[in-house]
Amino acid sequence: MKMLMALTLSGSALALLLLGLRYFALRRMPSTVYYYAWLLVLLRFALPLPGLIPTTVETKTNETTVYRETTVRDRGEQIPGLLLPDTMPAGAPSAPSKPQEDLPSMESEESIQPRESTKAAKTTFSIDLHSPKLWIFAWAFGTALSLGLTAFAYLRFTIRLRHELHRPDRFTREVYASIPAPKPALFRSAAIRTPLMYGVFSPKIVLPERPYEEELLRNILRHELMHVRRLDTLYKWIAVAILSAHWFNPLSWLIRKELNRACELSCDEMLLRSMTRGEKQSYGNTLLSMAATAALPAGVVATTFATEKRNLKERLVQIMNYKKSGARLLAAVLALVLLTGCGMVAGPKTQTEEASALNSDRAEGVIRVTNVDEFLAAIRPNATIELAAGEYNLSTATDYGSDTHSSYYSWNNVWGEEGEIHTELVIQSVEGLTIRGEGMDKTIITAVPRYANVICFKSCPGLTLENLTAGHTTEPGFCSGGVIRLEACSDTAVTGCGLYGCGTIGVDAVDTVGLKVSGCKIYECSYEAVNLHTCRDVRIENCDVYRHGIREGQGSSIALFKATYSDGVVINSNSVYENASQYLLQLSYTKNAVFLSNSVHDNRFDSSVFQFDQYGATVDGCSFTDNGTIPSWVHSSGIYANDVNGKLLDASDFEAMTLRDIEPDVAVTPAPVAAAAEVRPGGSIEVTTVDEFLAAIGPDRTIILDGEVFDLSTASNYGSVGGEYYFWQESHDGPQLVIQNVNGLSIQAKASDPKATTLAAIPRYANVLAFRDCDNIQLTGFTAGHTKEPGSCAGGVLLF
Repeated sequence: MKMLMALTLSGSALALLLLGLRYFALRRMPSTVYYYAWLLVLLRFALPLPGLIPTTVETKTNETTVYRETTVRDRGEQIPGLLLPDTMPAGAPSAPSKPQEDLPSMESEESIQPRESTKAAKTTFSIDLHSPKLWIFAWAFGTALSLGLTAFAYLRFTIRLRHELHRPDRFTREVYASIPAPKPALFRSAAIRTPLMYGVFSPKIVLPERPYEEELLRNILRHELMHVRRLDTLYKWIAVAILSAHWFNPLSWLIRKELNRACELSCDEMLLRSMTRGEKQSYGNTLLSMAATAALPAGVVATTFATEKRNLKERLVQIMNYKKSGARLLAAVLALVLLTGCGMVAGPKTQTEEASALNSDRAEGVIRVTNVDEFLAAIRPNATIELAAGEYNLSTATDYGSDTHSSYYSWNNVWGEEGEIHTELVIQSVEGLTIRGEGMDKTIITAVPRYANVICFKSCPGLTLENLTAGHTTEPGFCSGGVIRLEACSDTAVTGCGLYGCGTIGVDAVDTVGLKVSGCKIYECSYEAVNLHTCRDVRIENCDVYRHGIREGQGSSIALFKATYSDGVVINSNSVYENASQYLLQLSYTKNAVFLSNSVHDNRFDSSVFQFDQYGATVDGCSFTDNGTIPSWVHSSGIYANDVNGKLLDASDFEAMTLRDIEPDVAVTPAPVAAAAEVRPGGSIEVTTVDEFLAAIGPDRTIILDGEVFDLSTASNYGSVGGEYYFWQESHDGPQLVIQNVNGLSIQAKASDPKATTLAAIPRYANVLAFRDCDNIQLTGFTAGHTKEPGSCAGGVLLF
């Protein structure tokens, strides 16, 4: 509520400044500049941008309090949550607390701080309130009522209007068609008495039932089409939404009225720029002829040509006096500079100088937590959370499974057996987060749900997990949840952690770039220790991987290390032992994978040690001992492993291999990238190979296929990492090419006979060419389809 008051005060100050500039200081300010300057005012009402001038009440204590460390006390004490009120996201939960006599009585939980002084704080501003929630409820109710009344008035008007809409006559349609502009639907109606335009995503122009001369009709339509082009109804709805939150501020109603007036003046001005003297006179006459008609009902968000009589004089004066001048330009520049500067200066400032100094100290320290609620409340960007020794059972969280949570985490529902719902923790959109325990054997994060991951991280760049153990509680029975899941994360480090499966996967990463797992113990998973899908630049180093697939009732795991559609996977210097698995390393369409300096002993592999699909791997410097009977070393179709020198390896090479240190970087070969062919005048590119074809994909160009067959499966990066405008999408039996975010692409054959050039795909379940979020695509003069293999084929040819 303090932030809301800060926004309404600073927004009001900026609104009064703009009104003063318009009417007293800069009368030559262009109407268009004045109209869009209100957007700066609306932003100040909506965004808590920092300012130099405080606009909220500050809290001061009787004496200076010295802060030495940010510490969260036990749940039973008065200090709740995380002691970071100035950076805590809205809605972050706090741990339950009970009052103590020696702690200060504060206005809100946000103001409670750890302290060395026990003197009670006093504030310069106090209101005798029984409950702050009462005021929050009153504000929310007023906001909903304000928005609801506007929406109700708008819906009632549009519903009544739709019943009266009908197609305009031929003369009106011909005049409308002669105006060069993108045109929404045009209607006539006897239910209105003024031309208007309403709707945001599907705008409609409606004319009242009356006779029109061509000149009059053209002026009205040009005016409403200008509103359409400028998205004025969207602008007005944004203003309604923002100002409804400030319904208690009398200026908000004045601003809405002034904004509507400025909208019509600005629209007139933009039309006047291209009018001759005679056209201006005609436009003014049109205003006079429509001025007597009734205005729109209150609350209807739309634009109208007609205007109230008291505003007509201002519009007519603008028409008579309009001319381009340097003074007008200077007024516009001065107005924008003043508004922007004042908007940056007058802003919410909710902290005292002492609290600001505390923030600086916290930025360099850690946030110490001792229970689950404190841990959840600490989650925020660029935070280092230090978990004290103990077990953190996520199911004990106060908000466990509810919709009330921070903007940085949520509880995701996962379906279990017989329709039961399990809940997992999802941490999302948090940059630079570090979660650190006191040691692998001291700090343990656990989850009860058997079908949920322990923690899922989504879009969290710069994530670090270290010195802790995570896994499911060791309940009896089957468990199919993973431990750590990463989705669309980057630069992630998992260091010195214990990850025990009980369920399926230790580290499960999707669309993740720059993952390093080092010094960890990963054990007792039923599927994989590490599973990667569409990941790049991954290192698994100096880890112990053991006892997978041997728990009672589990059966052997699928693969200890698995990667699909990935690039740059380094598995180096790990100890792999006492596992029962189908495979040690399973790669599918994964390039630049290396398996170096690993000790593999006392395992059982039921199918083969390695399985490769499309690409092999570099294996060297490893020892394979006491692994029982090996069914086969490599299961593949003509794809094999090689050592760092490029020599293909057979069974005897694996058996004779000895453990030695190898620098992983020497064995990683970058994926080849085909250079784009020369772009000819007019944006055409002639290609002769699939790699050249892929490199040429982009906006506003023509690709000319000069060849007989372009088999997409022959691409050097087939199934791996794609390019800026395309990627390989997994299907049931192989990848399909997806071209994305391209506007103005033409693909055509050089040969005149369409049968002379073929663009082909092998996977039977994949489409040959798929286009996503593309516009203006032309395919000309070639044949496309699947290679003519025997058997059924379930893939399509073209997918848009």
